[in-house]
Amino acid sequence: MKIKRLCFILSVLIFSSANAQNTALESKAQSDCENLIFNTRELTPFEFNERCKTESYPFISADGLDLYFTHDQSYDWLFYSQREASTGKWTVPVPLTISNFKDRIRSCYLSQDKNELYFISQDKLYKCRSIEGSRTDFGNAELIEINHGTSVKVPLSYLSFSADMSRMYAYVNLSGNTTMCEYAKTGDNVYTFIATISSTKREMGILNNDGLVYYFTNDDFPNLLFCRKRGSLTEDFDPAIYLVKTFESQLNITQVRFAEKAGLMAVVLSESVWNKNDLYFTSFNASDTARMYPVFDISNFKAQSAQIKNSETVLKDISTTLPVKKREVINAKGAEQCKIELGQTFPNPANNTFFFYYNVTSEDPSIPAPVVIVMDNAGRTVYTSTLDELKGEARVILEDVSSGSYMIKVEYNGISSEIIRVSINL
Repeated sequence: MKIKRLCFILSVLIFSSANAQNTALESKAQSDCENLIFNTRELTPFEFNERCKTESYPFISADGLDLYFTHDQSYDWLFYSQREASTGKWTVPVPLTISNFKDRIRSCYLSQDKNELYFISQDKLYKCRSIEGSRTDFGNAELIEINHGTSVKVPLSYLSFSADMSRMYAYVNLSGNTTMCEYAKTGDNVYTFIATISSTKREMGILNNDGLVYYFTNDDFPNLLFCRKRGSLTEDFDPAIYLVKTFESQLNITQVRFAEKAGLMAVVLSESVWNKNDLYFTSFNASDTARMYPVFDISNFKAQSAQIKNSETVLKDISTTLPVKKREVINAKGAEQCKIELGQTFPNPANNTFFFYYNVTSEDPSIPAPVVIVMDNAGRTVYTSTLDELKGEARVILEDVSSGSYMIKVEYNGISSEIIRVSINL
């Protein structure tokens, strides 16, 4: 009896000690990431970055209007935000709906016609079609077959395709080493491995729109962007490496995407642990297809990288970091909190139909659904409609109204969101 009691006490002590250590580690990680801010003056932060979360694997369309990214490494899922062309503002991010699909999603690519979304989940490649042109609602996912020969070369993340979808590029785990691989389309929903194209350590690369330039980052030079080029889709990339852009020396750039027609670049700034990845933007002109980029001496990679890594710390707290801006109203009643976020209306100007993205958070699911209200400049209500979900895409069709400016708000639990506006041209 004494032995059993002693064993029980020991097990409790061990369990308590382990829990204490885990709690301490979690608390330290949370504290560290809360106190770290990326030090950059040349990049503009995505206003919906969240502290101690991971906004990663961005895809941005060529016109710069559609942004997809995964959010929160604890459970990867795709979120969407749209950029208002006239103001440059991004709408509040909303999660995608993919029919009958609930697994983790790591990385995605939207076809140039914006009708098909390709994504990677659990080391498998899928595609799904947009429902009635929506950017957030997609049909059933179709599995794409990957022929990879004797070695495992299954796409892990970071997809890109040539415009005709005949070539695919993906980040792949090869025997514990991550690298970029090229695939050719060899049938309906079939891609076949062609070659490994990485030439430096842990490249993460993408194709430009015409498929002739391959841009990449790497671990040896975390603040530099490189590229290789070729004359046609059937050629191999030239072994020469070109230096495309030098970022501030303390930055660790991991993932890059271009909106070539909009002259915009989305980048991910990464910390050494995976609880602090944020999205940033900067202007970028890729129209010269790398003709003017200087050649970079690859033989200097190893020697120079050691100097760069020791030159400055990657993260530093600075007072000039731009604040996060969100349209929100918070209603605190004891433990209950409510927040309403609204994105920009689009299109704007519109005929009689427009959309906007919204996000309502509440701890009480019994509260009636939110309501969208549209008012004219005199404050008269011209439209009301109940929203089916707490977050998503709202569609508004105005009838019997005249051209002019209108105000939109969402009401929930007795509070109102901030006002957004739309111009109606009939």
